[in-house]
Formats: sequence, structure tokens, C-alpha cells
Amino acid sequence: EEGNVAMEKLVENLIMLRIKMSVRNYRRNLNKQETSQRGFVFEERPNEVIDVSIEDEKSPSSEPRGSPHDA
Repeated sequence: EEGNVAMEKLVENLIMLRIKMSVRNYRRNLNKQETSQRGFVFEERPNEVIDVSIEDEKSPSSEPRGSPHDA
């Protein structure tokens, strides 16, 4: 009889675990739907090298600007 009680308890624990996992998956999917409806879509992408050129110190954007009276 002790074996039956232990087995029933194990089955109850497995059922509760399955319910928790189902709820977690439901919430995750609901959250994905809400974010995609708002226009925020986050995609998992492999790491990629970002190729960004660095401007020279002599570029026009880095030169100090004078006041209009200097011209």
C-alpha cells in the first residue's frame, strides 16, 4: 500500500509539472503575440561582425564650427 501512495504522489507531481510547463508556454506565446502586434519583433540571429567605418579626425564633422560672425 505504501508503494501505491508513493506512485500516486509521483503521478500527481508529474501532472502538476506538466500543467506548469503548459502555462509557461502559453504565457510565452501570448507575450510573443502581444509584442509582435505592437510592432516589436525580436529575431534571434547568429553573431555577425559589424562593419562600421570610423571617420578620420580631420573629417568635416569633427572640425570646430565657428560662429556666423567669423565668416
